[in-house]
Amino acid sequence: MALRAIDPTSTYDAVLGTLRDAIVTGSIPAGERLVQEELAEQLGASRIPVREALRTLEAEGLVRFERNRGAVVVPLMATDAANLYRVRAALEDVAVQQAAEKRAQDLAAPLRERAQAAAEQRDLATLIRVDRAFHESIGQASGNPYLQRLQALYWSQIERVMHEYLRLERYPQHVWEEHQAIARAIEAGRGAEARRYMRRHLAASLAAVIGHLQEEHK
Repeated sequence: MALRAIDPTSTYDAVLGTLRDAIVTGSIPAGERLVQEELAEQLGASRIPVREALRTLEAEGLVRFERNRGAVVVPLMATDAANLYRVRAALEDVAVQQAAEKRAQDLAAPLRERAQAAAEQRDLATLIRVDRAFHESIGQASGNPYLQRLQALYWSQIERVMHEYLRLERYPQHVWEEHQAIARAIEAGRGAEARRYMRRHLAASLAAVIGHLQEEHK
């Protein structure tokens, strides 16, 4: 495990962001022990922000503390991914309905070119950032602050599943085509249609990930 040194002027946020990204992308694999002293040395930080960051990651479900082992990266299991996406689907259902009631405009168009370029280059990190921006734009368009806070709480877990999904998919361009269909339905005020598109979109990605994880953990 190799981590880049952080900017000491923003220690806690930098430690948290670096560790979160490493876990979500798989740079730090499932089951890996996260030893505070080693992390602090690699990151060029003191143990205090490292300890605080690990506790935050525990709250996000990416890390757990085990007796006699300390902090360990939680494996991504098929049942966990399924439960996470059930919660996500419920939140997205509310988001697209409320956004459609407002006929929110320009949800997909500003991100389309970035998404297409990232898909063509197999730039998964950028594609996932753009994907997140699209889904967050729906939450913002809903005007529901409670929903937005709940979505933000689970995004690191969602991104972990997305990394797994897009790593498996050969032609991830279709993901953005699904986004465009959702956006058009929202812009036209067709809430029921937008919800159907969103459910299919999430179900397709989840099915691919679950199949892989079940094979991996046999």
